[in-house]
Amino acid sequence: MKDVFISYNSPKQEVAEAIVKYLESNGVSCFIDFRDMPGGESYGGALVRAVKDCNMQLFIFSEAANENTKNILAELEIAHKKEMPRLTISLDDCEPVDDIDFYISSRHNVKCYPDPIDTYLPLILSNIKNLLPEKPPVLEEKEEEVVPTTVFRYDPKNGRMINPADGERNVSFRTDTFINMMGGIYEKVAAISNDVIAQDIFFDSGYAGGKNFANRINSKWGDGFSIEEMQKKIRQWCAFDSAVGWGKFEADINFDEENDTIYGTLAITEAFIVDTENKRKVCAFIRGYCTGILNTLLGDLEVELTCRSCPLEKKLSRKCIFDVKMKG
Repeated sequence: MKDVFISYNSPKQEVAEAIVKYLESNGVSCFIDFRDMPGGESYGGALVRAVKDCNMQLFIFSEAANENTKNILAELEIAHKKEMPRLTISLDDCEPVDDIDFYISSRHNVKCYPDPIDTYLPLILSNIKNLLPEKPPVLEEKEEEVVPTTVFRYDPKNGRMINPADGERNVSFRTDTFINMMGGIYEKVAAISNDVIAQDIFFDSGYAGGKNFANRINSKWGDGFSIEEMQKKIRQWCAFDSAVGWGKFEADINFDEENDTIYGTLAITEAFIVDTENKRKVCAFIRGYCTGILNTLLGDLEVELTCRSCPLEKKLSRKCIFDVKMKG
């Protein structure tokens, strides 16, 4: 039994191989035809068994799929009959033909362009792990340590959690543990001053953390400040933080050269640091964090974030939405 059946068209084999390599290096087993299809059997029978022996399907959609639908439609149909989870990733902005759209329109679709596929690998991994059935913990034979089934890699020798996306050490908290820890600090500060000062302190703390993180982004992803480079780094940052659990980040930030300004929105679905139970404004930290990242990625340009929609004020909302505009 494999975790993921890879559906793709041969012109996109290089992309498919890159995805398989990344997924399998992070503990997700894959079936891909050119490597795993058994020889000496009818292709149709082997294909049916291969799809049925996987837990989910990853469909790599592009214009190439529209141009040659035969095998793709067969794989989509088998997975559809099995009612297995499917993740579709789009490599370009073309619209699927009707036969393909029938299968993918009601399922999750992740946009993986215009940047190289490597940019989106952590996001693909995160989405796949959300769709796969939970696996029991695995014990390492020598160390006898539990290997967590998360996007992190456990280093039993040093007792560290490593994020494969950047190779850096991470610490994993339950959400309620982290919010209560931050909330306790917030209450102490507010008690000896007021809520405004407490929020300012949390904002400044988040800003420093975001600035530090963005400096590392610049060192790894390039420190250029053309509009194209800044937009690319913002997309990479959103994909990265979406993959590691801060929430799902979506930036719609516009650069208006004619009026020499920047404007737009930043939305975070299921933001990690939101105290919906006790209503403490610890979320000032995430506003500072995002502001610090954006100001660092934008070089000598500065923006400010103001709350447009807040889960603390809207009971049915699970999304933080910030307005982004040029400062001054």
